[in-house]
Amino acid sequence: MMKFLDRLAHQILAKKIAAKDLFIILPSERAKRYLQNALFQMNHGPLVSPQILTIDQWISDLTKKTIQHPTRTLLSLYNIYKSLFQEQALSFEDYLTWGPILLSDFDDVDRYLVDHQQLYQNLASIKALESWQIDEEAYSASQKKFMLFWELIPKLHGGLLKHLKETNSCTKAQAYRELATNPSHYFKPAQYFIFAGFNALSLAEQQLIKYLINAKQAEYIQDSDRYYFDNPFHEAGNFQRKNSTFFGLGAPDDLPDALRTATYHVKEIECAQHIGQVKVLATELYQNTHTDWSEVLVLLADESLVHAAIRNIPKTVGQANITLGLPLEQTPIRTWIDLCFQLQENHQKFRTKALYYKDFQRFCHHAFITIAFNQKELHALAKVEKHTVQFNRVFQRVDQLQLPNKLQELLELLNADWQADWQQGLTQLRKINSFLLLHIPEENDFERTALLSFETCCRQFELLFDDAFPEMALSSFKKLFYQHWTRAHLAYIGSPTEGLQITGLLETRLLDFEHIYVLGMNEGKLPPTNPIQSIIPMDLRSAFGLPSNRDKQGLFAQHFYRLLHHARHLTFTYTTTSEVLGSHEKSRYLLQLEMEWRAANPNVNWQTFYYQIPTDEQNQEVSAIPKNTAIQERLLAYLKNGVSASALRKFANCPLDFYYRYVVEFGEEEEVEEDLAASTFGSLIHACLEELFTPFAQKDKNGKRIEPAPGPVTAKDISQMLNTYPAILRKHFLKYFDQNATLFERGKNLLSFEMALDLTNQHLRKELDFVQQLHEPLFIEQLEARFELTQMVQIEQSQIPILFVGFIDRIDRIGQNGYRVIDYKSGKVKDEDVKMSAKHDAFTNLTKPKHVMQLCLYTLFFEAQYGQLPAEARIESLINVSEDFALSYDKNTDLSMIPKLFEDGMQALVAQLMDTEIPFSHNPEAKYCQFCT
Repeated sequence: MMKFLDRLAHQILAKKIAAKDLFIILPSERAKRYLQNALFQMNHGPLVSPQILTIDQWISDLTKKTIQHPTRTLLSLYNIYKSLFQEQALSFEDYLTWGPILLSDFDDVDRYLVDHQQLYQNLASIKALESWQIDEEAYSASQKKFMLFWELIPKLHGGLLKHLKETNSCTKAQAYRELATNPSHYFKPAQYFIFAGFNALSLAEQQLIKYLINAKQAEYIQDSDRYYFDNPFHEAGNFQRKNSTFFGLGAPDDLPDALRTATYHVKEIECAQHIGQVKVLATELYQNTHTDWSEVLVLLADESLVHAAIRNIPKTVGQANITLGLPLEQTPIRTWIDLCFQLQENHQKFRTKALYYKDFQRFCHHAFITIAFNQKELHALAKVEKHTVQFNRVFQRVDQLQLPNKLQELLELLNADWQADWQQGLTQLRKINSFLLLHIPEENDFERTALLSFETCCRQFELLFDDAFPEMALSSFKKLFYQHWTRAHLAYIGSPTEGLQITGLLETRLLDFEHIYVLGMNEGKLPPTNPIQSIIPMDLRSAFGLPSNRDKQGLFAQHFYRLLHHARHLTFTYTTTSEVLGSHEKSRYLLQLEMEWRAANPNVNWQTFYYQIPTDEQNQEVSAIPKNTAIQERLLAYLKNGVSASALRKFANCPLDFYYRYVVEFGEEEEVEEDLAASTFGSLIHACLEELFTPFAQKDKNGKRIEPAPGPVTAKDISQMLNTYPAILRKHFLKYFDQNATLFERGKNLLSFEMALDLTNQHLRKELDFVQQLHEPLFIEQLEARFELTQMVQIEQSQIPILFVGFIDRIDRIGQNGYRVIDYKSGKVKDEDVKMSAKHDAFTNLTKPKHVMQLCLYTLFFEAQYGQLPAEARIESLINVSEDFALSYDKNTDLSMIPKLFEDGMQALVAQLMDTEIPFSHNPEAKYCQFCT
């Protein structure tokens, strides 16, 4: 069986008409390329080709007027709308929500040759009835405005037609109407036209083709099959039957009957995961032994799979070509332009030209960046990003980032302020585009093609900047610009006729392939379920012959069924997962094929499969990690190199979380804190207190005595601190927010700052009351002091050394010998967090209360340094300031039992840690595991 375009080429070559007078009109650009190739092959070499045009190109060539770009028409209509509604007119941004829909309706009215006035009178009457009430004087202002809008629609359409006539221009739909109503003015007697492979035709197209057929200057060739053409109830043949009847042709005698007679091999594959469909495709293509890949089509019913499909094409395929007609917004262009506009929006939102950290992170990880720069440049960028997180840079000046020259240049282009000059903004976008095209390698043809298509959109949009361009806010400009460029589709990537073809459904019109893989055969994807957007009610549309949602379904049905004409091997995949939006049911087209087509054709070999990505390729939850020899060696090294009380308590709470955080060293993921976290909030208060009390410290952080020795802290000193602490606290907030005070002068951070002021005030007043009640002076011994202590723990026959490390926030002394060890906590503290009991063993006492292990260790640090135990070890909460939390054993704050209790408890803990019979496993009672749940 010959392919449709081969049959068409044969018919064209048989015509005895001069090439200059023969016109072949096709529905798609891609079909033109395939037909030209077929003519070359049929002729066994070059030939003088007839003129081959898409129907839109043909109409554009025939009309004597300039066809106006839809975006310019949208702007023209807004100006007409403003002149009619005057001060009652909505803003341009509001207009953009309904203006494109109204223009689409205007286009339908023209393409289907509808009487404007009659339609709009009916529409106004319907809307009047919807708002009708007995007392017309009781209409509200909004009701009156609503009814006025419907009454003015014919004036809007009329005003637009008048404006276009004055500028000798028209919309594409008006060009169709003009040619259909006055065809005799446009054609020469010697011209002959072949209209091939059309499906849904508007009334204007039908009238025009019928005129030429009746004039013996045209013929209409269907691309159809008797299976659905002869069935009056089959939606795939709906438009074909209507066209044949309208043209007075009846059923063609040479219509193929392949769907009922040919042999087909069909695989239906249900995929448990969305991405599993791409895995199936890769496997099928790898196992495909066919050498002629130009006979193989990958049809993406779900176009979101395009990037994954391209990345997973096996090398054995050789040449693979993306002729998808993929919407430009489904390429990396979308997220890139989103970033460009987000930068401008954040300039306005935060009233700063500095670079917001979230925008910088998006920049760092965008696909264009990873392919436009070399490894050395990307490494430098990663270092700056790490520095941003490490020092919590919420905002940074671009000129201070110290990036390599190319990166610095691009970031400066991106971050430049458009200053509400949208022509300047578009110029900036084009400069960025040029930069990327200059630096993205030639082999990245997908990304380069996307950028070139976007550049074409920008050039078209740039032509709109004239006197008619209305004033608008950034949000309006963004909406208008997005409506303009998101309509665009990718041009060809690779050869449109050679090698494996990856396409969308509309790109397959008139094309035939022997092997077809269809990915995404889910209801809602094929056929798509997005309804027609219109201000005209559906029943009124139907009454005037305008297309309905049902017509749209029939359109896609014919596109799909015609693919089966020449195919002999078909593979359909669909997903049943809920991990992506949309229906999880297989397409009704699949159900129709399985139930109806198989019954009509006994030669259909149908196989059903189920595919799930193998478990070794999926994320697996690890429940336990055995302590093999390598892990034991890492544990010994970890204990020897320095451990903290919090780390060992993490092991007691959840061994598996301890393993991930400290043995494997996943650590904690750092991120920029835009709103102050509780820990950071407490740290800033802590830093303020440290600065206030440092002048009174007897030793520096390294333990060296200060000479001359500072005096004690007096009530007068603390009273002075109450006057100076606000400025000091503000200084630390400024340092944290990179000297940008606006970041804590409003919103959550302002509340945090005011709360910090209040809590610091409370803490200092508590200190003041404490000093005033003392009978002996209070000395500050040391602040933020680092300590180390090595202890040996006996495990079976081995002595295991453990190096404990930690920082004691404050050591002070009352009188000559009343030493206190104090640790500040930014969170709320409870009594049970510092209480031990004779009812529990040493291990439980050490590990269960939240702060006991830390205070015990600090007590031992102090003993090793000072040769005696402190009089008290305590927690000072920066939240519940007024309460006291001293380490105690059955309410006794004497610390003499601490060394023995710590030794026994640590013996039990390390024994569990090193026990090879007990794997690292998750404790189901643990609430705050970061890695194991």
